[in-house]
Amino acid sequence: MQLLGFKPIKAIKSYYHIRTANFIYPDEKNVQGSTKMFAALLDRCIAREVAAIVRLVPRKNASVAWAALIPQMEETDDKNCQVSPPGFHVCFLPFADDFRNLEIENRARAKPDQVDAAKEVVKKLHFRYSPDNFENPDLQTHWANIEALALNRSQLEEVIDYTIPNYDRIEKKAGQLLSNLAEIVFPPGYDPNKVQKRPSNYSAPAAKKPKPDLSKMSVEDLAKGGMVDKLNMGDLKVWLGDKGVKITGKKKPQLVQDVYDTLGINI
Repeated sequence: MQLLGFKPIKAIKSYYHIRTANFIYPDEKNVQGSTKMFAALLDRCIAREVAAIVRLVPRKNASVAWAALIPQMEETDDKNCQVSPPGFHVCFLPFADDFRNLEIENRARAKPDQVDAAKEVVKKLHFRYSPDNFENPDLQTHWANIEALALNRSQLEEVIDYTIPNYDRIEKKAGQLLSNLAEIVFPPGYDPNKVQKRPSNYSAPAAKKPKPDLSKMSVEDLAKGGMVDKLNMGDLKVWLGDKGVKITGKKKPQLVQDVYDTLGINI
């Protein structure tokens, strides 16, 4: 990692996101003095509200990348237990050729009453987000498997996936508001479950022709259609042998040509 300079944190736009960010922390065991240097850099970046811009090679033989180190302060709860560790979020930055001009279709804009109805729904379903409220369902299932194996249980305890929306609770809290929003936004008789066919700007591809059944065709018919090469070596040798054609030591391309020559067909 090579430090190139600093930029205001506000200059690191959300649309710069190109891949999952990492989090770095000093490792005193491998790099002595890294804790003091890290703490000093973190303190100054937080005080000045800047991000460090670095040239980064994440691992051996990996491609070079540009990244912004976004500082994060340590957070503790009422019991002085650490909630968020101090450190830097490594946000990978795009290269110049990663930026593209997107052609966005002109779409109908929402009317003021529709916007107001949507705001009421958002306000009613608003809650304070914390990652501590959502356990990783895959990880919890993994731990449940280990627990069942250790305790010799035949069945796993049910793992509740809190990332799935609680539709019953949503309906209870904002059911009427959602109904009002649907009436304002969607036309009468609109069915959200009905698949709408999108208009096509191109003609449908031509239907594929069914493949001929070679097992029902004679060698003569195959030869007329130029399909003798579809026969296997055994069939070719049997047919040519019956016609008195020498087949010893010949490969398939020569046998195929012998069939055409025997029938007087030029391919």
